[in-house]
This record gives sequence, structure tokens and C-alpha cells, in this order.
Amino acid sequence: MDELKEQRLQELVEQRDRTLAEIARLQVEARAEIEPASAGDEDLVDAAADIYERSKVLSFIHRLEEKVEQLNRAIENVERGTYGICEICGAPIPPERLAIVPETTMCVRCAQEQEARAGLGRGAPSPRRPRPVRSDESSGD
Repeated sequence: MDELKEQRLQELVEQRDRTLAEIARLQVEARAEIEPASAGDEDLVDAAADIYERSKVLSFIHRLEEKVEQLNRAIENVERGTYGICEICGAPIPPERLAIVPETTMCVRCAQEQEARAGLGRGAPSPRRPRPVRSDESSGD
């Protein structure tokens, strides 16, 4: 493996390890908050606020777990020699994109298309309901 790929592999592994450490820290924090809350005599407002905060932490943990999966795929791509190549269209992924999102396995165009299909993209059209037709708007023959 050449020096650049070895460096990229090391960076990805380090980022994965940092992300796993953050997940472990957040899980400990969430567990520590859950135990006292379940035994306490909180009022409903405080309990609702606690539940909301815990759900935010759990959601963040889930996103970090997804990032670990992406980092693992990127690490596999480095080892196979396909890192920096879009797994959808086969085009090279610009180095600027890899510097910003090193775990990416898709070029910008393919990532945007995938997000749009999943309804996650910025500016993705929101589903619209048809506007009801009023009786005075209908065409009367």
C-alpha cells in the first residue's frame, strides 16, 4: 500500500476510534441519567424534558453508529484500492470532498440523488396534497 493510502487508512481508523469512544461516552451518560430519573418523584414537565433530552442523545448515538458503518466501508475501500472512487457511478471523488467527508463512498451528484430518493436531501420537494376544488371554481358546462 502506498504512503498516501496508508495515511488515509490511519486517519479513517483514528476517526472511527474517536467516534466509537464518543458513542461509549454518550451511552454511559444516557445510562447515568436514566437510572436516577426512573427512581425519582419528578413532576410531569421535568420528566417530559428528561425524556426529550434522552431521545436527543439516543438519536445522536444512532447517527454516530451510522458514521462508524460508513467509516468501516471507507476503510474496506482503502484496503481494496477503491477509496476515492464513487461506488455508484465509478467517477473519482474530488479530494476536497474526501477531506471534508473522509467516510464518503459517493461523489456529490450520486449522494444528492440518493438523498433525494430517500427524501433526505436539502431542498427535496415536500409532498403536496391536491388543493380541494371549490364548487364555484369547477367548470360548469
